[in-house]
Amino acid sequence: CIGTYALVNSLLTVVIGVFGMGVGALTGDFNTARSALGPVLMPNLIFSGFLIPYDDIPGYFKWLYWASPVQYALTMLNINEFQNKDFTDCNEDTIPDQCVDSADCFSDGDELLEEQNITKENFGQDLLILFALWPALALFMYYSIRKFIRSA
Repeated sequence: CIGTYALVNSLLTVVIGVFGMGVGALTGDFNTARSALGPVLMPNLIFSGFLIPYDDIPGYFKWLYWASPVQYALTMLNINEFQNKDFTDCNEDTIPDQCVDSADCFSDGDELLEEQNITKENFGQDLLILFALWPALALFMYYSIRKFIRSA
């Protein structure tokens, strides 16, 4: 549904934007903020489960998966895109027999989500987490700006 897609992407944009403004206020100038945001945001992307699947993330980095707002958004977008969808391109009629056994073929979206350990219950939970991050990071931004103004 396009509405869900728009909601999730808008919410993620706001959460990341508020966080970026807080970091920017702490640093004081554009170049320092840009230098600080890269090392902070890249782990959010790398360990969101998209580039490195959760099962392949080393144990000492798993906390980055759970701390990543991108992970929550990706989970919701996966549910939105694949739940209750039938796949017609991955069956014995379209793929030779020798490939079916070795390929990650899914007959429907629910099977794909199950393989990724995603259930439809994750949607509501992840939405609440992103909504909770918004005011939490807004407080971080507020105190960062307040500190910057007092130091100026």
